[in-house]
Amino acid sequence: MTQQLRPFRQGTRLRRQYLTSFSYDGSAGQRQPTPYQLPKTGYAARLWLEAAGTIDQSGAGGSLGVDGLAGLFQSINLSANLGSASIFQASGAGADVAARWGGGSRPVSAPFSLATTSASPYSYTVPINIAMNMKRQFNMGLINLQDPEVQVLLALQFNPLTSVASLATSGGTSSITVKVWMEYFEVPNPAQYAQPPRLIARTLEELWPTATQVGDNIYQVPRLGVMTDFSAIAYANSARMTNAAMNQLDLRLNKTLYVETRNGLLQPALDADAFGPVPGVVPGAAVAYGGNTNVQPGVFGWYGWNATDVPDNGDFRDALNTEEVTTTEFILNVATGTTVVSTDQIRAVRRVLQALQ
Repeated sequence: MTQQLRPFRQGTRLRRQYLTSFSYDGSAGQRQPTPYQLPKTGYAARLWLEAAGTIDQSGAGGSLGVDGLAGLFQSINLSANLGSASIFQASGAGADVAARWGGGSRPVSAPFSLATTSASPYSYTVPINIAMNMKRQFNMGLINLQDPEVQVLLALQFNPLTSVASLATSGGTSSITVKVWMEYFEVPNPAQYAQPPRLIARTLEELWPTATQVGDNIYQVPRLGVMTDFSAIAYANSARMTNAAMNQLDLRLNKTLYVETRNGLLQPALDADAFGPVPGVVPGAAVAYGGNTNVQPGVFGWYGWNATDVPDNGDFRDALNTEEVTTTEFILNVATGTTVVSTDQIRAVRRVLQALQ
């Protein structure tokens, strides 16, 4: 007689621990520290990157970088030898946007002054999700670190400090420490409790295939799993694109089926409806986002994982299986008269859920 297993939820609990830290003073030699292997403990669910320290400036009156405090990170890569290249692969800007899929209160940042030449305190904490969420679907996407064949590596690459503040200087009193924390769930006795489904949740960032241009900018989503969230981060004239310039965003299937459309002025209202407002911006300070929406300026967001009573909490009502259609495209129409330069681009950030073989 086969014993009926009890639910995974009843046999586990959440744990949190400090893992390691990375140091960065803005120098080229510290921009790409040695990757860190996650410990062989439990089911990994989420990491937190806590960046704090001081940034020295050569003069007063500089400007905040185009990606705000998230501009510290050129890339964040969490990879596992599970047949897929990355669990999480994004820039700081992409990680910032992905964090806001879970609600307007994340990431958490402490502003620093742009009006001083002294070392200004800096603080920015962003989650790196491994599981789909920490709510009802917490067991979807967990990685079993206790599997002897599984290795998970965290690799960071930093931007020059001038990506955070235009007059930032390297070395000297500039010094930022990035602490890494891990949240994981205990592995219960498999003879008594069901184990999580073999799924991997991936957050991936790519560039649109062409530089930003006036008119239609088309991104074809790779055919990969069930897409639950998508954000386009658009730049024009070396800055985040204004909402007015983001004329329209379409989600189109098989070249002819338009699933939905919205424009840049409607987007903040949709964000407020989905997530609620966030704390106001501190006047005159360097902060990670602007206005009272849940995302940075220049962001279009499509949320297919908000079908229950709280954000970032499925079911799959609005998610999209990209393998069941021939083409999935997002089309961002940039308004006539918008100034664009050759270095402008559009970032595509998406989250997908896949079954492991």
